[in-house]
Amino acid sequence: MSESEGYKKNYQARYDECSLFGFLTPAAAMRYLQDIAVLHYNSARLGEGGDWIARRTIIDFHQAIPAYSNLELRTFVGGTSKVTSQRNYEMRMENGGPAITGRTTWVYLGPNGRPARIPASFPAHFRPHGPIPMAEDPAWPAWPDRAPAVMRQKVRFSDLDILAHMNNTAYIDLLDNAGWEAQAAGLTESDRLVPLHYDIEYLESAQLGQELEVQTWLETLPDGNFERLQQVSREGRQIARALSRWQVLTGNIWS
Repeated sequence: MSESEGYKKNYQARYDECSLFGFLTPAAAMRYLQDIAVLHYNSARLGEGGDWIARRTIIDFHQAIPAYSNLELRTFVGGTSKVTSQRNYEMRMENGGPAITGRTTWVYLGPNGRPARIPASFPAHFRPHGPIPMAEDPAWPAWPDRAPAVMRQKVRFSDLDILAHMNNTAYIDLLDNAGWEAQAAGLTESDRLVPLHYDIEYLESAQLGQELEVQTWLETLPDGNFERLQQVSREGRQIARALSRWQVLTGNIWS
């Protein structure tokens, strides 16, 4: 497969990757995106000696993904700047319909662990036909002036990755647990939450044992869906923020 076509890998949504509603969770979906991004990068064997950290991920869920669904995930490099590169994703179910589309903006870290200029070998390999402009990310909305729901949790050992900081997907688990606590009082036993959109930006890295505070605001939309605006803080300093959109389906959760 040429670089213009991207890199493909097949996955199957496992039982333990789905919520009580029977659908793939946003955290599990983002683990797939993270996995294929690393596999694609490593397949080039560029030997640059640096690393990459995610700055922002924006994805859309076009349909709910039931447990044991067979999935084909494709990724390709999009726009690249001096120190950042966007990677696009497209996940399809076995029936051919798109399930997830989106992108992540990654920051290149040099051997000293600090943001550095991307080596020339990277665009030469992944964008052989020349660079393209980076897609512009949407602006963040203003934070509501009403009081949020608040949840606190320390960074656990299981939240860490091989860079010894809280993994990107662990933030999603944290945010979704906080969102559930804020939303649960308004749901019935027959309601199912289905993700439609997720936008998360990582501003700083959290370390083992640090206490994090998650603030959650819920907003009902005219179409009956709702938005969840959230921020993660450490000692009063914002280290991540997210905007997600959800649909509430009414009916037996096992239907």
